Amino acid sequence: MININITEKKHTDVVFIDNVSQISETCAELSGKKVAVLAPESQSKNAAALINALKNGGAAAYLYKLPDGEECKTIENALKLSAFLDENMFGRSDMILNLGGGTVCDLGGFVASIYKRGILYYNIPTTLLCAVDACIGGKTAVDCNGKKNHWGTFYQPEKVCIIGDIIKSLPDELIDAGKSEIVKYAVIDEDFYEYLSELPIKNFTTELTTIIQKCLRIKGRFVELDERDRGARHALNAGHTIAHAIEAQSDFSIDHATAVMLGLITETNIAYKSGFIGQNRFERLTKLYRKYFGDYAELSLDEIENLVPFMQSDKKNQNGKICFVLPCEHSVKSVMIDDIKSILI
Repeated sequence: MININITEKKHTDVVFIDNVSQISETCAELSGKKVAVLAPESQSKNAAALINALKNGGAAAYLYKLPDGEECKTIENALKLSAFLDENMFGRSDMILNLGGGTVCDLGGFVASIYKRGILYYNIPTTLLCAVDACIGGKTAVDCNGKKNHWGTFYQPEKVCIIGDIIKSLPDELIDAGKSEIVKYAVIDEDFYEYLSELPIKNFTTELTTIIQKCLRIKGRFVELDERDRGARHALNAGHTIAHAIEAQSDFSIDHATAVMLGLITETNIAYKSGFIGQNRFERLTKLYRKYFGDYAELSLDEIENLVPFMQSDKKNQNGKICFVLPCEHSVKSVMIDDIKSILI
């Protein structure tokens, strides 16, 4: 027998800076490298400032524009980006810098993982949803055949830069969009639940840096335990079995934030009716949802049944049963269910 021991030492640095101009100092290691800056049209102003900062720091910066939203996450766009890197003679020592939300980070990270068998990439999140979740963890993907994240890799970003001016300038709708993933962490982690429960809602925006740090620390613990999402990391998918089905059924016209909100609410109901949580835990979670989501309409039984064909394609499923990550009394746990209707009636 021949044993080949392979260990890849890898970590992601998460840094918090005040503004884009500090990139040249914070990322001085980029001097002399080619950097492809991926950015959607909505980030044109920040992209221009970033390109300028990179050039001032000695990098050769190239702007690559992407469409906004989930439509950028296609294999066609991945191939186009790869061709762009080739045309500009990017080598394995050069890199990609993703300036955008989760979709940009997903696509850019995916291409970074496959181009010349892997080049470095950084993430600069421009949405709260991305800043608290998608910017770390190394899940990269494109959508395929109407299925979300169907093709992808695990490939960690070298660095993540949270830029204060970008986060502070977010409009209210993007702040609200980040709340579903933030509340998800409160379902997973009791200490964070207590923090969010006690935080006055009027202080939410002023506490964003602290909230981002807390969320990334929680996610980081699970990624360190289970980078490849084979067990412990499943906890981070709380609410997402329903959420991904909602997105797929709507052909991604329903945004991820809304889908996760509905997923958390529905899967909490499933947990309660299945006996995984008692009355007290159910009421505490429901109270938190009302605080951060406001008034909401729950999915009907018919609507949930219509999602089943889409849930049957979930990557976590086993032996023909749908995998849900449901609340339990102190965190969440993976549960295999083959008949949702019988639970909810």
